[in-house]
Amino acid sequence: MKTHHRNFVATIFLFTLFLQSTAFAYTRVEIFGPTRAMIVVSEASQAQPNDPDALALFNLMNVPVQQNPMAGPGKAIIFNNQELNFTCGAKTSMGPMCNIIINPGPHVKIDFMKGQVQFLIRGPLAAEMIKLWNVTSVEHFMASDRRMSLDISSEEFNLFASTQPQ
Repeated sequence: MKTHHRNFVATIFLFTLFLQSTAFAYTRVEIFGPTRAMIVVSEASQAQPNDPDALALFNLMNVPVQQNPMAGPGKAIIFNNQELNFTCGAKTSMGPMCNIIINPGPHVKIDFMKGQVQFLIRGPLAAEMIKLWNVTSVEHFMASDRRMSLDISSEEFNLFASTQPQ
């Protein structure tokens, strides 16, 4: 009888952990070798549709909304010869979602072993980039699961993501 009780308690404990983990956004960081990466920010599950991360990023983007027949309204920032492709959809079938593709370039640092990706620009390029975001002076964004951060100012644009929470 004690064994059944332990199994039941363990099952309830694991289920509770699962529910807690799905209450936040999900940031998936995929690194494809030493030069390419993809970051996906989405709701953890359709059962928890109220996480604001992807929608906050969508609203932070200061570019025109484009209508996509399959994905609904979306925004895109393609920067520095596609070194950074940042797209967000407000109403995809999975809820709000952002896809960020990082391609090889002088502003990209990828550490495959640590599971970390960084896109960092400073100076005139950062001043150009800030125009593409709804930022008046400085903006700091941290995903609720702490796997991605975005710091924007007229002096620096720093996108950092990790396979592990920061």
